[in-house]
Amino acid sequence: MTEDNTRPGRVRAGIAALALLGTTMVVLLFVFEGVVRVFDLQGDIFLGANAYVGWSHDPGRSGTYISAQAKAPVSYNSLGLPGPEISKEKPAGTKRLLLLGDSFTESEQVPYEESWGARIGQALGSGWQVVNTGVSGYGTGNELLFLREYGWDFSPDVVFLLFFTGNDVSDNDAGLRAATGTWIPGPSFSRGEHGLEVGGVPMFVPPEEGLLKIKRAISRRSRLYQWVRLRVADLRALGQTSNAASSDGKETVPLAWHVYHTPVNGDWERAWDTTDAIFTALRDECRERGVPLYVGLLPTGWRIDPDQRAEIEERLPELFHDPSWQLDLPDQRMMTILDSLAVPYVDLAPLLEARVREGGGPLYGDHLTEEGHEVVARGILDFLAPAVTSRR
Repeated sequence: MTEDNTRPGRVRAGIAALALLGTTMVVLLFVFEGVVRVFDLQGDIFLGANAYVGWSHDPGRSGTYISAQAKAPVSYNSLGLPGPEISKEKPAGTKRLLLLGDSFTESEQVPYEESWGARIGQALGSGWQVVNTGVSGYGTGNELLFLREYGWDFSPDVVFLLFFTGNDVSDNDAGLRAATGTWIPGPSFSRGEHGLEVGGVPMFVPPEEGLLKIKRAISRRSRLYQWVRLRVADLRALGQTSNAASSDGKETVPLAWHVYHTPVNGDWERAWDTTDAIFTALRDECRERGVPLYVGLLPTGWRIDPDQRAEIEERLPELFHDPSWQLDLPDQRMMTILDSLAVPYVDLAPLLEARVREGGGPLYGDHLTEEGHEVVARGILDFLAPAVTSRR
């Protein structure tokens, strides 16, 4: 009789213990979330799945970008574009410059008005609007698809694409994306018999309902979730790249940086061929619509910034002293591709190098600093001046 009477009590005690454990875990999660926010360990993430381009910004989101080198307010308008509101319909008497690119165009690392895109808009004046469509993680293929699916809706008069020579080549190749640990579900690109072939579009994006809706809300709003996710991604990337100790104990060059290596192996040759096919399709797309295409070539920060360069040279001296590594190799190959396609371009490396020689603050942190944006904006403005003047 005593045993029967105590069993319900044990059940109630067990339930109470589980409830206490659950409450404790929830409280701890809120505490850890607060720690991440108070100590600026992680900023907000503004990206969601997109069936046509792989991923894009959540419309109307705002928050803060945080990294070891930068902190800045970020906001996306109702169309999911950086900066203030803009209509799809072009105002009468207005010309539009549409920007394509990745995180260096998106420019979350500085206040929007300090970004090179906004600076160009300010310099062009009221007769022009700059439409910034940059999205973090995009390769040139994603940018082509964005232009096709959304960009032409803005009726641009000029299209300008900023090509980051540090990783845009590998971002155009699904195999290298996966091998370097930067793979994100999205479309794939290759050269086929009749030109560029695109696979995986449209993607299946599950509807946001039930538990999936809750999970996605947490993933978008919780900085703790993003901090954990990115740490896990870093560990995976570390295991997938060649950034490990060689047999003599020295660090070897990460696979992602083999874009600077010559001779070019099969995987990288395939990525370059795909990049060529993408730019061919992009040029043809713009020509068919009578809109001029211009390209800017932006180098990686450790090629330009003396402090970053010294750190990398200490870690990986072969990059700077072994002739099989050529730090301007991707820039030179891109120039060859663009020359063959008769696409005008500006090489921004000499301008950035000249500013370093003049002195002043750093031009790069994890991306461009405000001073770096100023240099890039001036170089692009000078380059685009004939095109802008001819279309006034």
